[in-house]
Amino acid sequence: MKARPSETKAFGATLAAPPPTTTEGWTLDGLLALGARMQRVPRVSALQSAVRLEKIIREHEASGMPLIIEGWDKTPHWPRDGLFSFEWLLEHGDERIAVRDCVSRKDKELPFKEFVEKSRAAPRYASEGETERLYGKDAVCPPEWRSWLMDSGIPEMLKPGGPEDVLELLPEHERVETLMCYHGIGDTFTAAHKDLCASSGQNLMCHTEKGGSSFWFMTRSADAPRAAAFFHARGAELDHEALVVPPADFARAPFAVFVAEQRLGDLVLVPRRSCHQVVNHGGLTIKTSWSRMTVEGLSIAFHHELPIYRRVCRPETYRIKAMVYRALLKFTEDLKEAQEQLIANTPKSHVRTLLIVFDKILKEEHQGSTQCELRVSQTTPSVLDNVPRIPISASAPEYLDGLTCDFCGADIFQSFFECKRCVTYDINGHPPGGLLSDTDSFTVCPGCYVEGRSCQCLIMTPVQRYPMDVLLRAQNMAQSLVNFEGYVKKGHVNVVKVVALSHQ
Repeated sequence: MKARPSETKAFGATLAAPPPTTTEGWTLDGLLALGARMQRVPRVSALQSAVRLEKIIREHEASGMPLIIEGWDKTPHWPRDGLFSFEWLLEHGDERIAVRDCVSRKDKELPFKEFVEKSRAAPRYASEGETERLYGKDAVCPPEWRSWLMDSGIPEMLKPGGPEDVLELLPEHERVETLMCYHGIGDTFTAAHKDLCASSGQNLMCHTEKGGSSFWFMTRSADAPRAAAFFHARGAELDHEALVVPPADFARAPFAVFVAEQRLGDLVLVPRRSCHQVVNHGGLTIKTSWSRMTVEGLSIAFHHELPIYRRVCRPETYRIKAMVYRALLKFTEDLKEAQEQLIANTPKSHVRTLLIVFDKILKEEHQGSTQCELRVSQTTPSVLDNVPRIPISASAPEYLDGLTCDFCGADIFQSFFECKRCVTYDINGHPPGGLLSDTDSFTVCPGCYVEGRSCQCLIMTPVQRYPMDVLLRAQNMAQSLVNFEGYVKKGHVNVVKVVALSHQ
């Protein structure tokens, strides 16, 4: 599965606003001069010490401010053999590419060679009467580029699958691929949006031709509610990614808008929940982009983003509740090993954060006295074991993988309501006579069900994926390990004390 990171095409909506007529004449200083709200994105050098760089990154993540780390093309790790070039991609990359026509706002697929030829032949800027301007989006990142990224000198905390990235905790068949490439000429763009589920975005300019660059407009994390209201006032929904905002309108926004011109070697760090818009400028460029999800991001997504997604019926994609559970198991195992080895001062903040979220998830998912149909294997796993894949039957082993609510698109983690009678009805409620398979059903999440959403016959079966006691044991195990504190002195436990979670 692919998930668009810090640049995305519009979700489920037709882009309403026309593209900028042209970015010809745009300069960073000129955009900043539009108003006091327009502010420069801070920049730091990639050439400074790793310790200093990580400190700056953490400060900006904590503040919710965007940041650019410049000069990666000047580091010893930058490829000098043409790896980052269209010629290399034409020889080693995919033969076809998905593109968006920024004039018609329609997506299509065409041979990669044809896309490059058209892009190089096109004027650098849009003009009146132009019928086509293509932006290559969501392209597969070559394995060789991924290998370079992992050995690039970019801080480990920023790399996909790094030590703080919980996206990797899902089983391989459930993971979302976020590492992608974007190929664009001037006046192609990505509409204003937020990255999925409070993830953190990274976007590296790898290649430019004829002075190509990209202009970024970004907000602080804390301004997400104000940004949403700004879009509502213009008749648009920010989470539908359907509006391209002119710079003059951004300059009148009731919040700060941070502006940058991304050039070769610039790594743009997009804060979680930041509203951002990208407009390409000048010649052809290649950008590589990926997303990270931290434990803090999981908490923010659960409390702030998922309620919005349910309201606007946006697919969740990242499976937040499942990741909370997987992360809780992983960090509980880490604490358990630390306790067994009597390691002092083992960090517990991740587990505390996850416990708060997981407790709320269980309250939402608990069936109470309702008798639920259980779609699980009969072998109950250990609390700290990896949760097995859960088939409905031998004939339909993929049934519960990636199950989502058929109304709002929310990911189904534990509880849902199901009807197999209504699934084959047409739009008028008439059965077309088709035969149901084991995988056919109309599925509604608990949130939609309590709000009155149901199938046509209104008779739905409550179903759960895991035995509830397994989830409760995972919670209790994590709680008991968080409450245990001890440290080692001269080869033995010197102090042991129990501290209530609410007082830590």
